[in-house]
Amino acid sequence: MSEPPLAVFTPVLETKRLTMKLMNLERDVHVLAEIMNVFLRGKDGFQWTVESATRLMTNLMLSPSNCLGLKAPGPAAYMLYLQSETGPAIGFVSLNERSPDVPPDVGFIFRPEYQNQGYGTEAATAFLNYFIHDFGLKNICAMVFLPNDRSVALIRKLGFQDGGDVVLEPWGVTSVFVLPGMKHLSKEATTVSRWGVEKGGGG
Repeated sequence: MSEPPLAVFTPVLETKRLTMKLMNLERDVHVLAEIMNVFLRGKDGFQWTVESATRLMTNLMLSPSNCLGLKAPGPAAYMLYLQSETGPAIGFVSLNERSPDVPPDVGFIFRPEYQNQGYGTEAATAFLNYFIHDFGLKNICAMVFLPNDRSVALIRKLGFQDGGDVVLEPWGVTSVFVLPGMKHLSKEATTVSRWGVEKGGGG
């Protein structure tokens, strides 16, 4: 009889206004694809599908080197529900591994009608508090294309500080923000892909 998968990440996080449920890729990926299409508004030049979103989230799963030596059973991502799990799904927050040699970056997306209402700060604060203080990750970064004053203000509010820059293919140079005490990155030494490293799965 096979062993059940190790419950590496807590299944639920809660805030005053949100219930954050650990993403089940097979169950939730269609919601992610839908939100990415409305959030990005065609900026990628293609429509997100279940297959492309599955490929992305599979590739961005944490390797043991970024997960305290543990094998992540799925994405380090949470689907955000307004109030309870019976409320509407309004977005996602995640840790994304672009390369096993680079600290994972925090990212979040929301349906447009739920943006600019403080949900990003609320979700990211609970998410980072869990992964830094409860789970025990010490190296987490954030990547932001400048100028983006709103995103930079949020990232700084969450405790990040200037950490250099990297080349994020296919888009180019992006600014990196790191937690205090972390090593800075440089675009001359670090090139990563938006799609992460291919790990199989998806179309």
